[in-house]
Amino acid sequence: MHDPNRTAFMERLGRIQSGEHRSAAAVRAQAENGLILDRLPGERRGFRLRLPLKPVAILAALFFGTKAALMAHFGPEAYMARLDAIEPAGLAEEWGASLMTPDPVTRLVHSRVAQVLELIESGRNG
Repeated sequence: MHDPNRTAFMERLGRIQSGEHRSAAAVRAQAENGLILDRLPGERRGFRLRLPLKPVAILAALFFGTKAALMAHFGPEAYMARLDAIEPAGLAEEWGASLMTPDPVTRLVHSRVAQVLELIESGRNG
């Protein structure tokens, strides 16, 4: 009986044993602290910060969406009046108010949210 999984496994095992595997090209090096490491050619040394793009994009979308939803709920004039009332309170409140000031992205999202809310309201009344 022929087992395709066994055939694929034996092929992988043969490649590893023949030295085609990537670790066959590893070079041993001793670090400053005496630790012996296997380094691959072209491997970058040192720390590299990698930002996970998907969570950062989700957080940005939530941030701008929240600002736009608040602006749609209160209205642009009342939203700005609330921000003006927060600013002189203290340093943390000033930072919060500066973060919550409407920017082009917030205004764009607000216009889209306002259109959707108008459609929902016209659907209820119609």
